[in-house]
Amino acid sequence: MLETKLVERGGQNIIEIPLWVKEDLASNGENPHWTAPLTVAWPSYFNPANGHTYVLILQPMDIVTARTKAIAMDGYLVAINDSAENAFIVSSFYPLTNTLGYNTFIGLSDEITEGSYLWDSGENFSYSNWCVGEPNNDPNQGGEDYAEIKLHMNAYCIGQWNDVSSTSLDFALIEIPSAPPTTNQTNATISNLDVNF
Repeated sequence: MLETKLVERGGQNIIEIPLWVKEDLASNGENPHWTAPLTVAWPSYFNPANGHTYVLILQPMDIVTARTKAIAMDGYLVAINDSAENAFIVSSFYPLTNTLGYNTFIGLSDEITEGSYLWDSGENFSYSNWCVGEPNNDPNQGGEDYAEIKLHMNAYCIGQWNDVSSTSLDFALIEIPSAPPTTNQTNATISNLDVNF
């Protein structure tokens, strides 16, 4: 089990997660083994309006990987329930992502029934902020069943949503339904969180 903690670095709240690193082969040629933990830090913000913590994983990944990481952190890909929450996300994370060239997965999909959108969290889908012409389920992409929020400066509709295919690579915005720990206080235990560098 891995323990997370909240630290402040340069005025930014960061969730630190120690990860065990698997070496391919030991120097003596024995089987692969695990080395001492390496700390990975991702930006996070607490939303006082709903008491939830939002963690942005700045690592391009597909939707399956994004969902797996969210579950490993006792959360889910973000469910955006109103314009205030959408504005909170944009104001918090756009300054961090605007020059990186990737959009960010949110936990909305119509993978079960085309055109019927559901949040990964199980919350009701009652608010949307789609870009003009979206969702379009682009057949040139093999169909698009997942949603992203546009959070980079080359996006044509910053802060709005777009539907994407299962092969798209985006950052992941994870919503954890609890307040962050205070600095140096244990937050949660995490297991099976795989990070590729």
